[in-house]
Amino acid sequence: MKAVRGIALVSLVVAACAQPLGCRRHGDPPPAKPAATATTPSEETSPAPDPRTPIRTLEYLRSLRHQSQYRQLSEHLSGDARDDLVSLLRAVDRLVAASTMLTDRARTAYGPAVADQFRYDSFTNIAGLFSQDVKFISEDIDDDRATVVFQIADRLPLETANLRRNDSHWTLLTEPIGELPDAIFDLAGLFERMARRLVEKKLTADQVHSELALRRSPILRRIESIAAQREDAKEKGTRP
Repeated sequence: MKAVRGIALVSLVVAACAQPLGCRRHGDPPPAKPAATATTPSEETSPAPDPRTPIRTLEYLRSLRHQSQYRQLSEHLSGDARDDLVSLLRAVDRLVAASTMLTDRARTAYGPAVADQFRYDSFTNIAGLFSQDVKFISEDIDDDRATVVFQIADRLPLETANLRRNDSHWTLLTEPIGELPDAIFDLAGLFERMARRLVEKKLTADQVHSELALRRSPILRRIESIAAQREDAKEKGTRP
């Protein structure tokens, strides 16, 4: 049973950057019972984790992430990549904040119509299980293991997260994701610098677009390289 995978984010990051605005793919619908409806962080109310319900546990973890309670979140993770996953979520938070800052600066400089060209709303849905728009589809429990199927923002194929029961509660399984958090932090830093340059250098919208595209290309290539290394390490049974 696979753990929650951060490498699935790679294609989403690249796609999100191309269109301004940890989990694995799940190709076939599993035979399992119906579950919760769509939830977003703003709708969650920090439900207490229920040891009998994997989905209830994931709802609780999502609420902790929304509240930036990463220390508590880490206590409900297992596997050898707990810190990696928390770092990844922090990096995505910073990227979302940086892209919002760029949009706001563009709105001030160029007006709302042009500012829409600098919106990267899809960044809020690149964090797998911890994305903004998640709908739980089903859960399947097998002794001390569980698989939860979910959907992100109406995308297909579906995703899965895997859990393990430790004593009386469920924990989310993680696996190594390499240097992906560092790359996302670098991407966030680029958006922050571009937001500052937009004001300081009084750049035109076309100049910002061109420079952003130029400078993000090597970061995106690095992200894709991390994915390739992860798959290679997976085949060899080593850590990326």
